[in-house]
Parts: sequence; C-alpha cells; structure tokens
Amino acid sequence: MRPGKDKTPCKSAARLSFLMRFRITFFHRRARVVYAGLLSLTFLTLFYFGISVNHSENTDPIYIYTATTYFGQNFSEYDFPDRCPELKRPCIRTDNPQKYSKVSAVIFHSVDFKWTSDLPGPRNLNIPFIFYSLESPSNDAMRMPYAFLNWTMHYKRNSDVWNPYGRLVRLRSVNPWAEKDPKLEAVWIGSNCDTLNRRLEYIQLLQKLGLKISDRILQCDGLENRYSDCMKTVTSVYKFYIAFENSNCPDYVTEKFFETLQRGLIPIVVKRQYYEDLGIPSDIFIAVDDFKTPEELVRYVKRIAADEQAYNRYFEWRNRYRVVTHLEPDPETGWCALCQKLQKGPPYPKTEDKPDIRQWATTPRTFQNTKPPYSQMPVQEFDTIDYLGALVVGVIFSICCFLFTIFVNFFWITKYDNITVFERLGSKYNMRLGPHRVKEVQRTIYLEETEDCDRLSLKQALKALFFLLVIGAETNRIARNKPYYRYYFSKMAVPDYFLDKAFVEVRQENIDEFFAVRGVPWLIRKLIVGKMKNGRFHLTKHGDKYHIAVGDPGKNLEYDFTLGEKIRATGYDGKEHEITFSCEGGRFIEKHLNLSRPEVGEDVTYYEFRDGTLYSECTATKESKSVTWKREFKQK
Repeated sequence: MRPGKDKTPCKSAARLSFLMRFRITFFHRRARVVYAGLLSLTFLTLFYFGISVNHSENTDPIYIYTATTYFGQNFSEYDFPDRCPELKRPCIRTDNPQKYSKVSAVIFHSVDFKWTSDLPGPRNLNIPFIFYSLESPSNDAMRMPYAFLNWTMHYKRNSDVWNPYGRLVRLRSVNPWAEKDPKLEAVWIGSNCDTLNRRLEYIQLLQKLGLKISDRILQCDGLENRYSDCMKTVTSVYKFYIAFENSNCPDYVTEKFFETLQRGLIPIVVKRQYYEDLGIPSDIFIAVDDFKTPEELVRYVKRIAADEQAYNRYFEWRNRYRVVTHLEPDPETGWCALCQKLQKGPPYPKTEDKPDIRQWATTPRTFQNTKPPYSQMPVQEFDTIDYLGALVVGVIFSICCFLFTIFVNFFWITKYDNITVFERLGSKYNMRLGPHRVKEVQRTIYLEETEDCDRLSLKQALKALFFLLVIGAETNRIARNKPYYRYYFSKMAVPDYFLDKAFVEVRQENIDEFFAVRGVPWLIRKLIVGKMKNGRFHLTKHGDKYHIAVGDPGKNLEYDFTLGEKIRATGYDGKEHEITFSCEGGRFIEKHLNLSRPEVGEDVTYYEFRDGTLYSECTATKESKSVTWKREFKQK
C-alpha cells in the first residue's frame, strides 16, 4: 500500500478522536455548569426561605396577666426564657393593667381570689382564664364562680398544665449514711398544726414510742425559715424526715417530700399509693400504712438508722434520677409548660369542662359541664338573680359546714387501717393500738388515713361563710347597677378571628331538606334555595356594639346588636324575628325566632372558625327527623 493512501484513514481517526474528546470535555464542562447552577439555586432557595421563616416567625412577648396576688404578695415580673431556653418567644408574668390588651392568659391564684376585684378590661374568649393553686382542697375553699375558668394549673395529674411540687429525673451517687449524725434520727418542720389528719398528734405519739425527733425542730413556726441555708444545714444531719402532708389527697405531694430527697434524708409518708401513682420509686421512702402499728414503724426506723447498708439502699435511686422542684425550670411542668402551650397562640384545643373547680379538685372522675358558663351567658340573666335567696342559702350552707367541721374534729370514731381505733367513752378518750389498749388518754391521738379533700377545715369553713356573705352583698349591688368588668360578671366578647373579615360562601349542604323539615312549601323552598347562594358574613365591632352583615346578593340583612340582648328585625323570610347574638366556647351564635310562627321554635346557627375557614351549622328537628344545614365561607 502506498504511503499517500494511508493518510486519509489516519486523519479521519485523529479527527474522530478529537471530536470524541471535545464532546466528552464539552459535556463534562456543561455538567459541571449544571451542577454548579443547581447548587447555587439550592443555596439561594434555602437562603431565601430561611430569611422568610426568620422574618415571619413571631417574636412578640407572651404576657401572662396575674389578676391576683400570691399569698398576699405580688407575682414578680419575670422573663421566662432566662430559665426556659426551649421557648422561642419571651414569656413574662405581669400585673401591669396597661398590658392587659396584649396578654395571652390570665392567672388567678385561688387562695387570693377576691370576688369583687376588677379586671382592667372586658373578657376576651380567646384568652384562657387559668386556675392556679398548689393547696389541697381541704386548705383552700376554691371560692371560684361557676364555669368561670378555662384551664387549671394544679398539682393534679389531669390538670391542663401539670404543676407538681417536684419530680424525679437523674441524680448522682453518694454515701448518705456517712454524712449523718448517729445520735439524730428524724426531724419535722410544720407550718400548719391544725390539720384534719392530725399529723402533729401522731408525730408526738411516735416520740413517746421512742423515735428521736428533735424537740427544737418540732414546732409550727418554720414557714418563714424553711428555705434558708441554715435550715438546710440543720436538717441535713438527720437520717429521716417526717413528710406528713397536711391533707390526704391523691397527687398532693408537696415540696417537703422533694426537698427531703434533695437534702439526703429518707422521707416518712402517710400513704404509699399516693407516691407510687406519681411514678416515684417505691424503695426511696417509708410509708406509715405499710405497718400494722406505730410501734412496728418505730422499730423499723430505728433498725434502718443503725444499719449503714440498709440505709444506703434507700438512696440507690440517685444513680437513676435527680430531683427537680417546682422552683426550678422544667419544660414538662409548671410555668415553662404553660408558656410553651401559650406560644402556639389561639385558638387553643378544647379542654375538659371544669365549671365547678372545687368538685374537679376533689373528684378523681371527669366532671362534665351541664350548665352554660356564667361568663358566657347574656348579661340580662344576671340582673334577675335572687340575691336574698342566695344569701340565705349561703348562710345555711356555711352553718352546716361549721357544724360538720366540729363533728369531724371532735366526735368521729375513726379507723386507721383496721388497726388503730379511737373510741369516745364517757368524758375521756381511749386509744387502741392493735391488740393493746392505752388507758387514761385525755384526747384523741390518731393519724387520719382517709382522704379529706372534700372536707373543709374550720378556718376554710369560716372563709366560705364570709365569701357567701360577700356574694349576697355584691349581687345586690349588681342587681341595682349594670355589671361591668367584675370577674364573675365579665362581659362577653367575640373572638378576634371573627372580626373585620369579609367572608363569602363557597359551599352549602342540606338547604332544601332543612326548609322541608321546617314545613316550607316546595315552591317557596325552590325560590329560597335559588336565592341563598354566595352568601356573605361580615362582623365588626364599634365600642360595646357589634354590626353584622349577612345574606346573599338578592337580600342583604344588617343588624346592630349587643351580645346577649334580644332585638327585633326582619329575617330571611321578610317576617319580623326576635334575634339574639351570643358567644359560647369560642363559637358565635345567632338565634332567630319567627314571631308570626313562634310554635315552630328558634333557628339557632353556630359559627365556628377553623383553619382559616368559617363554618356554620343550623339544625331543624321535626318529630323524629333532624336535618343540619351546613355552610362554608372563605375570606375574600
């Protein structure tokens, strides 16, 4: 083959090789450009949405208005994120009336509740009114108006915001027995001697049976100094702490138990079940109801106090838990939990009805609301209250409470676990401890084991009497003068999410069936159905008055009204109606009574705002047939 003829295939091969390298390089470069573009686009997208989220995130403070004092002292204004870092918004307690319009919740401390106190402004149904207490019902009459409160912040586990005195999480391991004084056994500090369960007398009995309880600590003036460093130092050298509560109530476990654990003492309690129900390990405390007699209890305590290994076994829980009291930040309970719940904003999920706070606090079952909340009833209904009758009933009830308390304190024959029985014989009291009898005992000595949550102490019974007298006097004043911003007679307010928004109907169901049940003839029904499309709803507020515009393009209806007041105006059918507007449970309610056909009954329409949409329902019932007319509105 000639050399000249070999050049063409070589050139073609070289040219093909070059083109292949060029295309591969080109496509690689283009791929890199595409990849770079995608990365840039991803970065810009994330950056944009990140900025958007940051800009749209609500950082306004959450204000909790304290409407009462706390044991006679003002709640301190405190910025909770300093203690609750998981919060995204500042959470501040305040009693400044100028901030009332901005608050997210209103707190009422039960012990300091004054029925005649004023609120700085009208009640907003978006804002929960919260019952706050750490006292047991036997020491707190819970003088709250019926159906006045929305949430509870309490030591009970079924509270809307659980607020215990403490709980257990992880703790370090130590040798507590080596830190104790061998001459000292038990200590008790009490702030209330006059208790229904007679804890002081039982403690004195334990002393007589040989348990070493410090005489200089056994007194009832320790309330002011119980949290001092000196008191912590004094008590920490003892081995046991008498942690008897002033009331025997489920879930009522106060700071004395949790502080005892923090200080390295073994708590001695009344009833084991109360503590185990809270998830507290059963091997970290001693319970009175585990022993048949007080003598058995004393012998066991003395044996544990003398045995280092047995004593230290009560502290093995420190390898697994630590104590968090109600004075420390805890995201799952107390104020931090309340702030987390409020930062989501209204509307809040519906909670269990608690119209009677005292019955809720003293009853383990769920108490259902059977009456409309007073705070959501029309104002006129309060003007007809028989205040004289309420006063008489209150006085009679208080006298009965007083006599009942006297009976409980002095004349009850009480059993304690079928072991300790007290009998009234002549002018003296005899005390039986198991099979033995101690004679010549001049007064009752017992530890009441039964629950006393539903019983009032004498002090609280007198408070209840005074409260009912105030109710009678204040009801008299309100019957003569129109109610304004009293707690009990708070005016209703329409939730903000109904106001100043123009809604247009987008869907409806069962309109023809609804008017058929109402007895409307077929031809008129068809005319109504044809007209009542593309309805509207627009509600505004002007001072204490409201203005509503409802209807459809063919018929426009406008009303000026005050919540709860009856007005007379033209209805959908062109007839004169008696119309009432009100609020209940976050719903706006419209009632129509056709005055030409009152026997038909009222048409009641319920408006509810959910997820940016307005829904309405109106039910008609005739004999056994019931039909609900449903409508759906969207904001313009």
